[in-house]
Amino acid sequence: MLLATITILDQAGQGVPAVRSRRFMRNLSAAALFLVIVLLEGCASTIPSTNGKTSGSSGGATVTVSPNGASVRLGASQIFTAQVTGSSGSSVTWEVNAIAGGTTTTGTITSSGTYTAPAALPNPNSVTITAAIAGASGASAVTLLNPTPAISAVTPNSFVAGSFSLNVTGSSFVNGAVVLFGGSPLNTTFVSSTSLTAAGSQPTAGTYAVSVSNPAPGSSSSASINVQVTSQGSGGGGGGGGALACSVMSTGQGANLNGFVPFTSQNLWNKDISAAPVDPNSASIISFIGASDPVHPDFGSGEYNGSTIGIPYTVVGSQQGFVAITFNAYGDESDPGPMPIPATAPIEGYPNPGSGDRHVLVLDNNNCWLYELYGSSVNSDGSWNAGSAAVWDLLADEQRPWTWTSADAAGLPTFPAWFAMTKLPPAKSTTRFASRSNRARPR
Repeated sequence: MLLATITILDQAGQGVPAVRSRRFMRNLSAAALFLVIVLLEGCASTIPSTNGKTSGSSGGATVTVSPNGASVRLGASQIFTAQVTGSSGSSVTWEVNAIAGGTTTTGTITSSGTYTAPAALPNPNSVTITAAIAGASGASAVTLLNPTPAISAVTPNSFVAGSFSLNVTGSSFVNGAVVLFGGSPLNTTFVSSTSLTAAGSQPTAGTYAVSVSNPAPGSSSSASINVQVTSQGSGGGGGGGGALACSVMSTGQGANLNGFVPFTSQNLWNKDISAAPVDPNSASIISFIGASDPVHPDFGSGEYNGSTIGIPYTVVGSQQGFVAITFNAYGDESDPGPMPIPATAPIEGYPNPGSGDRHVLVLDNNNCWLYELYGSSVNSDGSWNAGSAAVWDLLADEQRPWTWTSADAAGLPTFPAWFAMTKLPPAKSTTRFASRSNRARPR
């Protein structure tokens, strides 16, 4: 052996016997092995360990993030929590894709762990939420989904059967959103996150639900708004298709129209005018009226001095007979009778009409006509006297002859002015007003 040939010198320089040298070498080897083990143990404390979504630290700390995975829609929020073990501190730094606090592209996260998804989908549509302390961290994967859309209005809300175009307004629309008509997709154009246009065709009259569906990831649909499709028929005392469109109206005083909308979708009473261009003479008209003059809104409900506030209406059907109308003021500018006016039709101001305008409004669900009387009184035989009367085709978009009066004295129908206010907020609907001068009265 090699050891047998080695001479070991002691401190005095004298040789050491071979047997003793072998014992020395064994002791030296054992000491060296012990030193190596000590060094390895010392190094082990500086090597981080990884276990799933947590990593160790010099003190053996681990961080666990909950929930362990989530799906969040654009613009929505998700709360994350972090559990820290093996560390004297519990405060963590929250990151999105390794960036503290996140960004507008990937979403942001607060110091308390509330994550808010971005406004648009990143590519890919997933991010990693991380909670970190010195030397250790935990993570959770988030899948980002398109938002759920909401709709606030559909215009027009009534149109004649056939081809049509719709404007849909709302919120949270994304590129690729589709307008659904009766559950079927329409050819849709994305305008903005609040506006879509769509086109289609519907040959059959009826009530149809309109909604919006956003695409994947996370495809979802809005609640729906009903629109009315009326028949192609529109004419004069109607029958046929006209009767089909109007027959959905219930009968009686203040009866439910059940989705029927008077006049066509192009009629100004049925349009959302909030985005309409301002008349070039608007400033002059307002100045002429008086820009600082107060407006008296003649709305209300209940009774005043024993008279009902507002103008009542009645819906009649085929069972209602036609009666004579005798004019005592503006017969030359009125539509002649007979008309299907019940003897019990309420007069404006009932039960004590007094000497006011005394309007009577009657809708015929059999023939699709609107009858409006002014200065009305009923005779004992069921016929009526009136200062004037106007008859309107409910399926047409017509006007009175030029300079002719009507029940509202301005050549306009009375009923749709009230009806328009029930469909759209005042800021969006056409509203009739009167001023001191006829020059400023819209018509």
